[in-house]
Amino acid sequence: MNSPLVINGLPEKLKLDGWWLSSETTPPRRPKSDRKRIRISGRNRSARLLLLCLVTLADWLFWQQNAGASVAIFSTLLSIAMLLARRQKTTRNAWLAALGLSIATNLPVLEQLQPLSLMFSVLGVAAIASWLALDALGGWARILSIFLKITSLGPLRFFGAAWASLRGAQPQAALGQRAASWLLPLSLGIIFMGFFVSANPVFEQVAKALSEVELITVDTAIRALFWLMAAAFIWPYLNLPLFRVRQLKPPRAISAPQGLSMVVNAASVRSSLILFNSLFALQTGLDLLVLTGGMSLPEGMSYASYAHRGAYPLVGTALLSGAFAIGTRALIIEDRLLRGLVYVWLLQNLFLVLSAAFRLSLYVETYALTYLRVTAFIWMLLVFVGLVLVSVQISRNKTNFWLVSQNLAAALIVLYLSCFANFAASIAQYNVNHPLKDGRVDAGYICRLGPQALPVILAQGPQFCPPFTLPKFRPAKGWRDWGYRNARLAGYLAAEQHTEAR
Repeated sequence: MNSPLVINGLPEKLKLDGWWLSSETTPPRRPKSDRKRIRISGRNRSARLLLLCLVTLADWLFWQQNAGASVAIFSTLLSIAMLLARRQKTTRNAWLAALGLSIATNLPVLEQLQPLSLMFSVLGVAAIASWLALDALGGWARILSIFLKITSLGPLRFFGAAWASLRGAQPQAALGQRAASWLLPLSLGIIFMGFFVSANPVFEQVAKALSEVELITVDTAIRALFWLMAAAFIWPYLNLPLFRVRQLKPPRAISAPQGLSMVVNAASVRSSLILFNSLFALQTGLDLLVLTGGMSLPEGMSYASYAHRGAYPLVGTALLSGAFAIGTRALIIEDRLLRGLVYVWLLQNLFLVLSAAFRLSLYVETYALTYLRVTAFIWMLLVFVGLVLVSVQISRNKTNFWLVSQNLAAALIVLYLSCFANFAASIAQYNVNHPLKDGRVDAGYICRLGPQALPVILAQGPQFCPPFTLPKFRPAKGWRDWGYRNARLAGYLAAEQHTEAR
């Protein structure tokens, strides 16, 4: 009986290449290649080393430590790691631009770590990641889409890549064979070690010391979980080509329903603008008469209540006006009369915002300054800028995407500058310098402003705040939680204590 010739030890590749020598007419299937699988090292071999370094750095900076300057350090080094993991050569200008952006977005963190400054630090990392993923600096929409893709899918792809790498490097059969090959040496080694422990007192002491060591504790398990989660969130930034997004198409022009054209058309917009301009002119005239003293208020109403009553509704009116102008822009651009009417109307809206800010300032003079009123002033400033941008959009026929981008840029600039403002100290100083109508200072509110108001509070004397309401200042424990604002306050308090000691 004929039996096939089997040559033991023949390489698998040679077997496959010599298939034509056998009686089979079709070549055998080659095993599936693992090359297309996403490995944990990503597309760049240096990504694995960078990942290890960044996880170690995260453990050193954040594990059981208070955050502060450590956030800025980690964000900057993560940006540098993204540039190093890039396959293409990075030019000198690109390095300078990326480092400049990283430093600029982390300056608020060095001033003081707070949610707003942390947002800018994350935004800087997202902008650099978007640039490296697209090989070009995209707009805010693409930056947001890539950041959302990295934060949502990145950790999941990390675990998938880790599992694929393990399976690709060690198939299940190979793992079983390797485990079986270690069964004999380990079992005999344990037996020999038992004999040595009973015969040698040195081995006995080492065995006792090892038995007392807790290899796995709750703390080590939690710390290992921290390492794993840190690796999962860092890995996507070192493998950015995997998270490319398609070129975003410009938004399609949404055609209005047929029935809506019967309500919103050139004639209805013209009538609306004439009516709106008349109402706004009446409101503007009454405001001028009241605020200049040409008209008295109704009986029982003070200027403070008049100011408080009208400040916020007027801002809402301006926002609604801006939305109307944006929604009817297509009709307004085609008609010269409508453009003139909408320019007059937007000008009156700008006056309304200024009037609302003036009313709020009158209310602050009577009832002091608070965080909420500072926020209202900032909001009114952004509304004013938004109305100006709407006017520019109509005059230059810009798209709504342009308008949103410009308003977002204006908001980011205002918020960025707000990170460096010590609002607590400014509010406390203003309220001390501008007492209430009865000459009293609202010490209760000032004492609740937090540690940054301590210089103003201490300048008023030891009796200004009761002991249980005096803000407590906790200085930084080290360089990791250092912040420039807290460092200034710590220096001031140390100087005060030195002066009192004299």
